[in-house]
Amino acid sequence: MKKKMTVVGGLMMAVVLTGYSVAGTYAKYTDSSSVTDNAYVAKWDVKLGINNFSLFSSPLNNAKVNNRVAPGGQDTDSFTVNYTNNSEVEVDTVIATTVKNNAMLDLTNVALSADQQTALDAAKVAHPELFDGNNYTPVLFTVERTSGKTENINTEAKLVAALANLKENETVKISWAWAYEVENHVAIFDYLDTQLGKQGGADSDKYIEIGVSITATQRTNSAASSTGTVSATIPEADMNVFTNSWGYDASLVNVTLADNKLTGEITESTNATLIGQFPESDPKGYYYVVNVSGAEGTVVKFGINGRKVQTIGADGSLSIMLALDTVNKTPIRITIGGETTEIDYSGVTFTPAA
Repeated sequence: MKKKMTVVGGLMMAVVLTGYSVAGTYAKYTDSSSVTDNAYVAKWDVKLGINNFSLFSSPLNNAKVNNRVAPGGQDTDSFTVNYTNNSEVEVDTVIATTVKNNAMLDLTNVALSADQQTALDAAKVAHPELFDGNNYTPVLFTVERTSGKTENINTEAKLVAALANLKENETVKISWAWAYEVENHVAIFDYLDTQLGKQGGADSDKYIEIGVSITATQRTNSAASSTGTVSATIPEADMNVFTNSWGYDASLVNVTLADNKLTGEITESTNATLIGQFPESDPKGYYYVVNVSGAEGTVVKFGINGRKVQTIGADGSLSIMLALDTVNKTPIRITIGGETTEIDYSGVTFTPAA
């Protein structure tokens, strides 16, 4: 009996060992691979600001009401167009000014005696800065910018021109003064001032307004890829601004623009208002106007190092004044959207003013 039990125990041990050995064959090969991608919303952090400036707050010691201009009044103040882009996207900025200057007297509607007419004619000769055609313009402005100082600004158009192409982080100083008892012409100017004053008041159209705004917009791919063309055909309205407000004389320019090349002759311009439109680093004296055609809103960069930035208007065009370098004759580069047009003027002859 004892010997038989030993055999049975040995068989049981064998079964257990065999079962353990089979279980070990269930393991298998494994591999794995994974990939992830993520993106954050691009940061928009543009800081814009224009400090408050009080140009007409209290210009007269004897004023009963603030925000009035009158004979003997004067004031000055500065503003800065502040701009910082800490965003994670490219940004285009547009700086715009709104100007209204109707503080003037239409002389065609003013009754004058023979003696007054004689006095007026003499006053016009002595003080042409106080007149614009048939308008008496007693409020004179001075605008000081990094590009220089423009004085005796007496019309809305000239004020618009003096404030054109404002730059980011540029400080602009504006002063105004209404001449009082002008020497040798006191009587006639007092009379004209009185006539203008009779048309004044808060319910009149005789007011001055100067406004500045800056708008920042994310640069889109569609705008960056927009293109355009450059031509010598300038809209009449644009040419009038360059001529009447800037002092541009198209008769000094006898050149042809073809295949992005300028050939011909340009005579030097000495007009101080025109020269004052350009920074000191820009060439002086020789100018040419081109018109850019393209899609509305297309960004156009030009000038030295592409510092000047404007956008094509709703009519699909933008006229720009170019200052030519007579020494190096560096080609003009106009970037329209994402495409650069280069104008060569090495064949232009530059003639000094007589």
